[in-house]
Amino acid sequence: MPLQKLLFKPGVNREKTSYANEGRWYESDKVRFRQGLPEKIGGWQRISSTTFQGVCRSLWNWVTLGSVNLIGVGTHLKFYLEQGGGYNDITPIRETTAAGDVTFSATTAMQPYPSVTRAMVLGLMILLLLAGLYLLGAI
Repeated sequence: MPLQKLLFKPGVNREKTSYANEGRWYESDKVRFRQGLPEKIGGWQRISSTTFQGVCRSLWNWVTLGSVNLIGVGTHLKFYLEQGGGYNDITPIRETTAAGDVTFSATTAMQPYPSVTRAMVLGLMILLLLAGLYLLGAI
């Protein structure tokens, strides 16, 4: 029996059954079509061996002015910053804990203005970043 060339049309068609879809692709996984031919896509690659709490709901990648590649990972529990294979928890500090204890407080103590701590500034920066991501539709 001589060899016969098989001609398949590019693309995946799921609107018909696999039997009625003769000469076409019906199922695929990690495949793309270039110049009408199927090509394997490399799939996924783990970027870190560490884990984070919660289910990831949003990823935001950017490069700083100092050429540092960062990934923001938003879960339903916390917000992390991935840098160099590790996840740093940068979730803003809440006013009270789950037990109801106050985690920080500000006093005037004879100063005309309340003292501002580094943690407060960082928390405000994180909230502004999250608000910007929300407005961009990233989360």
